[in-house]
Amino acid sequence: MPYRVEIDGWHAEVREAIEICQSEAGEHEAPKPGQKRKLANDVLKLAFLKQIDLIARGRIFLTSEEMYTWFHRTRSWLSAAAKFYGIDVELRHHERKQVRKRLRNVMREARRET
Repeated sequence: MPYRVEIDGWHAEVREAIEICQSEAGEHEAPKPGQKRKLANDVLKLAFLKQIDLIARGRIFLTSEEMYTWFHRTRSWLSAAAKFYGIDVELRHHERKQVRKRLRNVMREARRET
């Protein structure tokens, strides 16, 4: 039985999957448990896809500087798992709400096409 998985972005030539983790933490605040779970879900999804050889590379774009800092400064199992599976976690700022809304619309439209 085939399984179904949704990802935010795909680059077919290099078999790269991209997840966008849009989380907004307050300035100098630690990420909330739900934000950490969302990131963990993205890391584990990409690690699984890589493990079964559906993707060659996985990347996660974080929109929150606090979340990015937390991820790279803690010595958690989550950052260790991402490193072990070669899942890159990058900071990508989306300063304005309009940009985020446009991004969501593009992603929604891309999902309809597949």
